[in-house]
Amino acid sequence: MEIFFYVFCDRLIENNHYICNRRNARERSQQAEVLSTRCRTYTKTKIKRTKNMGKRQVTIERELRTHTVAIMWKLISTPGGLSRWIAEEVRQEGDKLIFVWGKPGQVHETRTAHILQMVKNVLLRFKWDDEDDPEACTQIMLTKNDITDDLALVIIDYADIDEMQGVEDMWNHDLDRLQYKTGV
Repeated sequence: MEIFFYVFCDRLIENNHYICNRRNARERSQQAEVLSTRCRTYTKTKIKRTKNMGKRQVTIERELRTHTVAIMWKLISTPGGLSRWIAEEVRQEGDKLIFVWGKPGQVHETRTAHILQMVKNVLLRFKWDDEDDPEACTQIMLTKNDITDDLALVIIDYADIDEMQGVEDMWNHDLDRLQYKTGV
């Protein structure tokens, strides 16, 4: 079963958190044009339930402000690019990616992932070492609209039902950070 819903982030800050107003699909069609002219964040999210362990697939798609695949590919496939928007530090050792959030000597987290697939200018798929669900992996993919030539960044991740909102918020925050730091 797939569920589609759209998120329009108004970027209101309350207690240092973004507040997102959810609107139904009918309002989406009316608001999409307004949002594009106001440069507000528009995110399409798709949720799909997996068979194992109650995890659900969360797909987030964000249109980009660039048409240059090479620039985006460096931002999603290299440690230097990933460290600009996902974590403070990303290192690659063979097929292993090491993500570090926070600063050494302070509260920080380190997670390791193995690269499952990398298709140049298209896709990076990796699996966290601490993930128990065999189907769960993270995928970062570039898609191009054949008609408009617009690029979109698609992120597919998995989460337990009670963690889905947190995963969606985390990726939307990372995508906001990517757009803020790079302007794409």
